[in-house]
Amino acid sequence: MTQHTPTPWRVRRRSPDDAGFVEADKIDPKMAYNIEILGDDEMGYPTKAADVDFIVLACNSHDALLAAAEVTLPALEQAFIYLGNEVIANQVAVAAKQLRAAIALATLTPSA
Repeated sequence: MTQHTPTPWRVRRRSPDDAGFVEADKIDPKMAYNIEILGDDEMGYPTKAADVDFIVLACNSHDALLAAAEVTLPALEQAFIYLGNEVIANQVAVAAKQLRAAIALATLTPSA
């Protein structure tokens, strides 16, 4: 699988009422323009501006959130072993299960 365009990605709007598009810095200095990830040639639809903002937010936070989850999961798993209170231990087990699922989702290789 090809590696995605490096972050940070950002929203670029030509005017305040423009839905905008997602762009990132050019990878090769010989390129004339920045990389247009979700272009303004896409069909306009009511949620496009919010979608563009969400894509940039998700992409830019992905690496940090994944790293935090990967560091936190072992601590939660160890806490589960040492907790004497069954209710708290169950809450920790649920949190660890959700974190494990989130890590799996964040590291999933999308099908081509």
